[in-house]
Amino acid sequence: MPFDPAGVNWQQLRQVVLLTVEEDTSALRPALEALHRALPEAVFTLDEPSSLVSFIHQLESRSFEAAIVWTPPGRSPHALAYGCYLAGIPIRVGQSQEFGGGVLSPWVRPPIEPVPLTEYYLHLLRSAGILAPTPLQF
Repeated sequence: MPFDPAGVNWQQLRQVVLLTVEEDTSALRPALEALHRALPEAVFTLDEPSSLVSFIHQLESRSFEAAIVWTPPGRSPHALAYGCYLAGIPIRVGQSQEFGGGVLSPWVRPPIEPVPLTEYYLHLLRSAGILAPTPLQF
């Protein structure tokens, strides 16, 4: 089911958890900076969970309204998104080639052509409607 970015009012969200499976988060820097500019009122928590069970309990104890799951190409966001689902986080955005049911809400398809990792992460924010789409270059 295609995602309609107009369905989420990102500007109203105040507590957002950012999840990654990567130890080196340097490729996330442009996306994190863009996210802070796009949602200046939101409080972000960046996490790299090591244990799914303790991760779920940690999420349940906080009042996160949304989760952004960043995984590199070829890595599935579904386990982290499922943890967010179990913790009661209603908005769980991530990108994956495969559809994972309602675990990702919204589910974003990655770019068709290979792109640099920094652009891959920015694509997630654009496709979810957090950032404005990049104008086409002719």
